Amino acid sequence: MTADVRGSASVGAFVLVPYNFQKNNEDMAFCMSIGYRIYGEEFESADGMAFVMHQDPRGAAATGGGGGLFGAYGLNAITNSRVIEWDTYDNGPDSKYPVDVNDVDDVGEDNVHIQTVSADGTLTQLEQIFGDLIRTLDDGTPGRMWVEYRDGVLTVWSNNMGNDFPATPIVSMHMIFRRF
Repeated sequence: MTADVRGSASVGAFVLVPYNFQKNNEDMAFCMSIGYRIYGEEFESADGMAFVMHQDPRGAAATGGGGGLFGAYGLNAITNSRVIEWDTYDNGPDSKYPVDVNDVDDVGEDNVHIQTVSADGTLTQLEQIFGDLIRTLDDGTPGRMWVEYRDGVLTVWSNNMGNDFPATPIVSMHMIFRRF
C-alpha cells in the first residue's frame, strides 16, 4: 500500500461496515484475516503496520501520524482504540516514535505490541511479543495475520511466509472491548 520510500509514509484501509463494539461483551465475536507484504530493499521495510479497532468520534476520518506512528499514534492519535502493532523497525530509544511521554520505548525490530489509546491520547501497552518474524520474503510471497475476538479473549496469529494458519498464536489475552 505504500512505496519503499524514506519518510513517514502512511495509508489506511477500513472495513466497509463498522463493527459495533457497544454490544454485550459476552455475545461479541469477530475474526479478521489480513494478507500483507512487508519488504523493501532500500529502506529496510520500516516501520510496519497496525490493526486498529476504535470508537474515535472522528470515525473513518481518524488517522494518526505516519512512519513509526503507524497511522494510529501521535498528536492526532486515533483515540478510544485498541491497536495491534506489527513493528518491523528499530527506531531506537531516543526516537520520536511514539511521541507521548507515557508511550513505551521502541525496543527493536520484529515485535508485536497490543496497546490502548485513551480518549485523551494516552498510550498504554497491554502486551509486547519479541522476535515475531513479520517481514515477508523479497520474492513477493505474502504473509497473513489473523485477529480473533471470542468469549472475551483476543487472539493473534501471524505467518510471514505464506497463508498457512499457524498452529500456535503469538498472543492470546483477555480483553473487554466495551471499555475503550
